[in-house]
Amino acid sequence: MADWSILGKVIGSLGTPAGTLLGTLIGGPAGAAIGKAAGSVLAEALGVPDDPDAVAGAVKADPMAASDAINSAQMQAAIVQAQAEMVKTVNETYRIELQQESWVVRLWRPMWGWCGCLVWTVHGIAYAKALWFKDFDIIRTIPDMTAFYLVMGAVVGVAVWNRTQEKKAAASAGATEAIAEAIGAVVKKVAKK
Repeated sequence: MADWSILGKVIGSLGTPAGTLLGTLIGGPAGAAIGKAAGSVLAEALGVPDDPDAVAGAVKADPMAASDAINSAQMQAAIVQAQAEMVKTVNETYRIELQQESWVVRLWRPMWGWCGCLVWTVHGIAYAKALWFKDFDIIRTIPDMTAFYLVMGAVVGVAVWNRTQEKKAAASAGATEAIAEAIGAVVKKVAKK
């Protein structure tokens, strides 16, 4: 697979706002898809093969033509289409993962949370009893437990947050896919003009 990240650096160095933005997008997490889409438009506009090195060389050779191509409606349409395809792919992946979830995956997070609550309760009772009976040796161990509670709290917090995101993704997968398909249809119409 071609590495389009070199194109992001070349486009970003053009010094135009659109070039800087596009270069940043190609250098980001969605860079491969957006780089391929933008590279294809630039290759066609500059009359070179659809190859990262060829397109990067043509952009360096004719920065004005490259800037015009970057600002074109066809480029905007290609980028939106690439983003819509990425959204669709992510949603399909979420759907597949949610359908194949085993009991271990479903139960480890709640189990970790309940075990954390149990440990917290037992320690709370032990420390309350130590305070009642003025057993300061036990009370002095509270700072030693800080790392334990931080790790447990972090794991539970991340697990709860991830599970919430999975549930949101499952609930919105259908709506997001419909939006992505609608954007794709609009982009195809704009690209044909």
